[in-house]
Parts: sequence; C-alpha cells; structure tokens
Amino acid sequence: MSWYAKELGNGMVAQEPSNNIMEAFLPVFAAKGSPVEMAVFSHYDRHADVVTAYFSPAARELAERFSASPCDKPIFGEDLGLLVGDQRAIQVLFPESQGG
Repeated sequence: MSWYAKELGNGMVAQEPSNNIMEAFLPVFAAKGSPVEMAVFSHYDRHADVVTAYFSPAARELAERFSASPCDKPIFGEDLGLLVGDQRAIQVLFPESQGG
C-alpha cells in the first residue's frame, strides 16, 4: 500500500493547508472508526524551505482529496512529526522509531 505526499509550501505558507488537512481529517477519521493506522505526518525540509504532508495508506481518501501523489514511506526522524491522527500511529506505522 502506498503512502502519499503533498508539498504545502514554506513554513509560513504551509500553515493554512496544514489546518485544512487537520479539519478535513477529523470527520473522515471518526467515520472510519478512528483507525490508529490512519494519520498524516508533516516534514520540514530546512534546505528547500518546504513542508510536505505525508498521508498514511489508510488516509488515501483524504490524500486524494488534497491531490497528494503516491510516494515511498517517509523515514521517521526528527523532522517528521504527526500532524493529525492517533499518537499511537507513530509506533504502528514506524516500529523502527522504537529502537527495537
């Protein structure tokens, strides 16, 4: 199953689309029974000055609504954070983040 990515712009410009994603996410998340594996992460690339939203495979419907493109699974690290979803999504989707 594919992940999806959507560039949101630089740090200042990215705030509005980030808010739009969060607002759109909540009703879809609730309607699907709040699955832990449904989440959206954000990554800030300091060199390119761009924020990218990464939609988990379970968030495909939302990704399509925002015209996100299929991509590889992002690498979990300090510049990737949970934008919206269950906090446990980090452990479920990035088990490697647990150091185990």
